[in-house]
Amino acid sequence: MKVVAEAIGDLNYESLSRLLFELQTKIHNDSMKYLKDEKFKLSHALHRASVHLWQASFEIESAWQISKPFMKD
Repeated sequence: MKVVAEAIGDLNYESLSRLLFELQTKIHNDSMKYLKDEKFKLSHALHRASVHLWQASFEIESAWQISKPFMKD
């Protein structure tokens, strides 16, 4: 997992933001599935995680917008 984390961490901020957003979407969808199955604790935990992933995606997108003018093509 450390190698995977390093590879993900090496993504540019634009790609990392998109990855986090897609992961957030997947976790949110899982949360909704478990809610329908009345697995409330699991659904709630996944929902909280998806909110944090969305926030991380938003913050990395902000970092991308800050650093974008300094990036070489």
